[in-house]
Amino acid sequence: QLIRRLYGKYILPKSKHVEERLKEIESGKYEEELNKLMVTPIEKLKKLYSERKIET
Repeated sequence: QLIRRLYGKYILPKSKHVEERLKEIESGKYEEELNKLMVTPIEKLKKLYSERKIET
């Protein structure tokens, strides 16, 4: 397991989609939506979760 982690960290090339997502997060793209989730009551979150559309 240690070898796999070291290989992934130091040898494999960095994934472009991960770098792009990090830039989006750092720019604050998701802040508003995250703040909405943080103030939403737990019961409403549970309801939204149970009613979510599941991909098959």
